Amino acid sequence: MAQTTLFPELVPRDISENIPRREKINLMIERLRNCSIPKNAPLVFSFGCGVNSIALLCWAVAHKIKIDAIFFADTGNEKPLTYHWLDKINQWIADNNQDLTATIPLIETVRYQLKPITKRRRKGVLAKCNPKYWKKWDFFVLELLLVIFQDARQFIRYTTLGENCLITETMPSKAYGKGSCSHKWKITPIHKAIARRFPNAPDIRQWIGIHAGEPQRLLMANGTPKPLIEDLNKNQRLFVEYPLVINNLNQQACQRLCLSVFGEIPPKSSCWFCPSQRIAEVRELKETYPDLFKAGCFLEINAMANLKEGGTKGLGRNFAWNDIDALTPLELAAIEAEKSNRSCNCLE
Repeated sequence: MAQTTLFPELVPRDISENIPRREKINLMIERLRNCSIPKNAPLVFSFGCGVNSIALLCWAVAHKIKIDAIFFADTGNEKPLTYHWLDKINQWIADNNQDLTATIPLIETVRYQLKPITKRRRKGVLAKCNPKYWKKWDFFVLELLLVIFQDARQFIRYTTLGENCLITETMPSKAYGKGSCSHKWKITPIHKAIARRFPNAPDIRQWIGIHAGEPQRLLMANGTPKPLIEDLNKNQRLFVEYPLVINNLNQQACQRLCLSVFGEIPPKSSCWFCPSQRIAEVRELKETYPDLFKAGCFLEINAMANLKEGGTKGLGRNFAWNDIDALTPLELAAIEAEKSNRSCNCLE
């Protein structure tokens, strides 16, 4: 997906190398406040069903803001309380929609979907699978195996992130210091849903619930500011907005908003086996949902069996779920300090 840089006068390399991190965050916030948003563009809310997104929904209602669509990207392995709150918010919208001061649609759940099974044949590829073309049997066999693999792997089907990990004998990409699981299972399904819902809208606004107390999430892993304008396709542009940041609403403000409407604070949303979880969250999962904890330990063993030396230590990235009870207080403190600056970057 093509992206438009936040700072057109600077090339990405200049941004990441010559501007201090704090200054980049300040510049990002300044551009957010001064960004020109097209009028009459549909407003789409990327809903993570955590404290931030629920608070942002309450804030939109209080300010009589019309939302055209709300999308929740489901990995199939969200925490049980996340699904509980998803139903609770939808019920709240259904029960009070006539009395709400803003037009709020029900939350629509979307998922990553594999392409349908087709008999694929690529031009030129099968022609190359001929001993006369390669003149050497080893190259011919290699090319033949590649074609067989390309055709056979589409029959490996999965519908959830957990199934994806078990079939490929891997863990979520965050366990390896990457972020492709968020992009594949959260961002991409929502972008596709937006394009399907508004096929004729040249410009679309997208709300994301990052609060003012975590401005570091406005930067990508390499330190480059996230783009404010993205190309959904050739004829559509997506304008990304962070209303909580612009209006200086931090975590405490979000919690107060949730308390004022629902009388309680929602839990943090994520996959129940997310590698970005703190040790306390993993232990809470073990006590509350022991079956899920055992499933996470199995997933870890299944992936670590084929892992090469070095890299991740387990499903927690810098600790293994199976060894969590054997960690010393010093090891626990070191792990928590390292995790304090990490986030799964899912659409909270």
